[in-house]
Amino acid sequence: MREFGPKASLLGMLQDTGLLLALRRQLAWNTFRRRKASLRVLSVVGALVVFLAFAGTSAGAGVLAGIILRNFPNLQLEAALPGVILLAVALFLLISSFG
Repeated sequence: MREFGPKASLLGMLQDTGLLLALRRQLAWNTFRRRKASLRVLSVVGALVVFLAFAGTSAGAGVLAGIILRNFPNLQLEAALPGVILLAVALFLLISSFG
């Protein structure tokens, strides 16, 4: 018997989302597998470059935040740090989703 209400719709939505993500992963894998070897290598190298750029930017932001907090303790920016980190994560997600 099928459930009704907000709990049932949330569960159904989560199941549908999981199915769509699995189908998208399978499509991406099949597309990657069917490419020529040179395009596969280029795709992997490109993904590594993007990953390293995001990781480097993230590490640089952390080091910069540490330097600022250490050199200017009287500004009391510690409370703003979680917001800045979450903003950076949101921007990375936005760029990687639509870029």
